[in-house]
Amino acid sequence: MKNSNAVLQVPNFQQEDAGTYECIAENRRGKNVARGRISFHAKPQWFQTMKDTALAIEERLYWECRANGKPKPSYIWLKNGQQLLSEDRIHVEDGVLSVSVLTLSDAGMYQCVAENKHGIIYFAAELMVLASPPDFTGNVLRALLKAKAGTTVTLDCKPKAYPTASILWKKGNLPIHTNDRITLSPDGTLRLANLSKSDAGSYTCFARNRFGMSSTTGRLLVTDPTRIIQGPVDMEIIAVDTVPEVINGNMLTATVVDLNAWVEYEFRVLAKNSVGVGEPSPVSVKTRTEDAVPDAAPGDVGGGGGSRSELVITWEPVPEELQNGESFGYIIAFRAFGEVSWTHVATSAPGASRYVYRNESIAPFSPFHVKVGTYNSKGQGPFSPVVTIYSAETEPSGMPAGVWARSVSASEIEVNWQALPITPERVLGYEVVYWEDDTKPETMGKVRVHWNHTSVTVHSLAGNTQYFLTVSAFNTAGTGPFLPAINVTTKKPPPAQPPLNVEWTLIGSQLSLYWEPVVAMESESEVTGYQLSYWRQRHKEVNTFTTANSTAELSLAENDDDYIIRIQTLSEGGLGPASDPIQIHKLSMSARGSKAWSVDVSPLSLLLTIAISTFRSTL
Repeated sequence: MKNSNAVLQVPNFQQEDAGTYECIAENRRGKNVARGRISFHAKPQWFQTMKDTALAIEERLYWECRANGKPKPSYIWLKNGQQLLSEDRIHVEDGVLSVSVLTLSDAGMYQCVAENKHGIIYFAAELMVLASPPDFTGNVLRALLKAKAGTTVTLDCKPKAYPTASILWKKGNLPIHTNDRITLSPDGTLRLANLSKSDAGSYTCFARNRFGMSSTTGRLLVTDPTRIIQGPVDMEIIAVDTVPEVINGNMLTATVVDLNAWVEYEFRVLAKNSVGVGEPSPVSVKTRTEDAVPDAAPGDVGGGGGSRSELVITWEPVPEELQNGESFGYIIAFRAFGEVSWTHVATSAPGASRYVYRNESIAPFSPFHVKVGTYNSKGQGPFSPVVTIYSAETEPSGMPAGVWARSVSASEIEVNWQALPITPERVLGYEVVYWEDDTKPETMGKVRVHWNHTSVTVHSLAGNTQYFLTVSAFNTAGTGPFLPAINVTTKKPPPAQPPLNVEWTLIGSQLSLYWEPVVAMESESEVTGYQLSYWRQRHKEVNTFTTANSTAELSLAENDDDYIIRIQTLSEGGLGPASDPIQIHKLSMSARGSKAWSVDVSPLSLLLTIAISTFRSTL
């Protein structure tokens, strides 16, 4: 606080500064006191939110969101942009939303809204309601399972089912009854202990819920215990360099060079002469090279992402044959930009490929210099080159503004918005979520675009259908709050009927086409014109021509190649289906008498040298 004579200043006013203040004025004739109360007010800020959730049908949803603010915020819940009220299975109270016995219609995009007189904030999450009969795809019982007598075997029965399926096991055609040796866990796993030959046979797991039933069958074979006579041996055969490089027939020793440290090798020797190469010698005893300091550094050092206040560092582990000795491990070194000293952390796991450093002081998306080195019992090896990675970031807190959308065709909607202003959080791009209605969660889709885009066209939509859309910003930490949903209806689809009864006439290089006009049905978009696509049969380049009528005139190039033509309707719903291909057979220039045009001929001979072709096709 700053007190300057009769003025009291409180910079950066905080909640603890609220209260009653007194100003006392006095002189030799007496004093007077003035009192006043200062209250603290603030717009809402989230401190507890919900996450995207997928639940099985008939399960219970419980979401809670909380915000700070002065005065205390009030809460409402929205589903697909419409306010939710407590009724039947839905209970809304303060910042809590609970829905008992979920149904498919409960799926959708939900928003928690906190508001006081100083502001309003939104937070969105998606609820997906799953409903399906039991499905063993990707999780069937093994067709044949072998187990030794006296051991324990477990048979998993884990179908995908929403709601959870009830499980029944049978051996052959008889239900299995549990006892001290045979147990059934709540997740459907069957456990057989102390196996005997009598346990062999066919086992079937039956799974059932209110949407259907499925089963999977496997056969158990009980064998005598295995006795290992000789274990497997890993082997790699390589041709090695020696000193001297060429070994003459009188030599009995040679030195093998360029081997890896701390690796076991076996050797064979082959003799050769001018006739060929002989059989290799018996294999030598295993010989291990001496250990040495590591000479290989981890590759592909990188990282990033993770949760708040985390720095995630990743690398490609060094192969065992390059570790050069015992007690191999990694040294992870990192420092924030601007710092001089490195922080070093060691891990003794040779196969490690990831390290996460957690510290509350790490600011979101902060740059760090990182390098990873190696060590073993002989000493420290080299470090990788220094790379720059970033700490985990937080989701964007802002929402795009000015969202509007328009139907482009029967299958496309264009969505537009204003870019977010500069925010503390990084914005990688924007996500558009769209869906038909609450009863069709399978129609939900998402489209993402780069941060410098403020519009996107959503494709592959149903014609003449209302869609709800919402937009949010995203980065590697996730998506920010979603805007309240808007709705747009796609245009009617183009006519399903292609142009029929196409006629054409070719005179020289001038092609005339005629067809029956297409009349749209009430549920289809009106025809505004036609598009012709045509190309030479031996070429890929496609030309297009549009006309408002059911006729067209085309000038074809002077060549002897055939042309292929297709006709489609044009409407605000888009292009309609194409007619069957129309093949135009062009005569060669000599056959059309092209040379006759350069000489003086009579009208009769001129008529005879023009090639006229007429073709009619009913499609």
